[in-house]
Amino acid sequence: MKKLLLLTIPIIIILVGCSLFKSAKLFVFGGVYLSKYYYGDSLLYTYGGSYGNFSSDPILDTATVKVNDKVLESETYMDGTGLFQDTIMPKPESTYKLILDTDVGDANATCKLPGDFRITTPDSIGKNVELKVTWKKSKEANWYMVEIDCDSIPGWDTYKDTAKVVTDTFFTIPANWITKNGYVYVWVSAGNGPKIEAGSKGNMKGDGKGFWIGMQDRYDMIRVDTPYDKENKISHREPKQVLKNYLEAIAPESEDARELLREMK
Repeated sequence: MKKLLLLTIPIIIILVGCSLFKSAKLFVFGGVYLSKYYYGDSLLYTYGGSYGNFSSDPILDTATVKVNDKVLESETYMDGTGLFQDTIMPKPESTYKLILDTDVGDANATCKLPGDFRITTPDSIGKNVELKVTWKKSKEANWYMVEIDCDSIPGWDTYKDTAKVVTDTFFTIPANWITKNGYVYVWVSAGNGPKIEAGSKGNMKGDGKGFWIGMQDRYDMIRVDTPYDKENKISHREPKQVLKNYLEAIAPESEDARELLREMK
């Protein structure tokens, strides 16, 4: 069950600097997540929910997790870790308060789910051409995470090579990233809560430390000198791989991240 839940956590998990958490009885990370997939102006489908993970020192025996007074499905383990999730669709621009009540302490945090927005890109471009990706400002968003993948460079680690956290509403992909036929894949995540970067401090209160973040995703794909494949318009990132990408990005500065990565293997 633990593995199954990890595979359903499409949320940015950020662990920064283990010194931040040494004095905490509880360490919590998670958030509310919404993703909408469009084809042209047509909304194809939506998915989202609330997801997260927690650990304790000393080891906890019991835990209750609530989001806006709703008790979430959760599981705890003998090592003091736990997982929680809820697949009720969150509403853009709404506030979500997390409350974790355990026998070793309590923790709470609040975030807002960023508002709806759209990415603007051309349907196609030529090779060796700079590509500017723009999007409308998302209400309640403090920052945006931009991830790029290009068929031009097989085996690229998308996150470590291209992901950027920006406060602007555009991102320029250099021409030397687009050198072969294929596709350029673009993900933009509007975020509310602590900015995703090494050294960021969490927003958890009470006896806990950690992060509770609101995120809304958008995805688009631009063809590069190749016939357009309508069925390839939608791409899914494996949630477990997304989780690992973010952890690996800050692992050099965080023993907490390295430990969680070891547990995921």
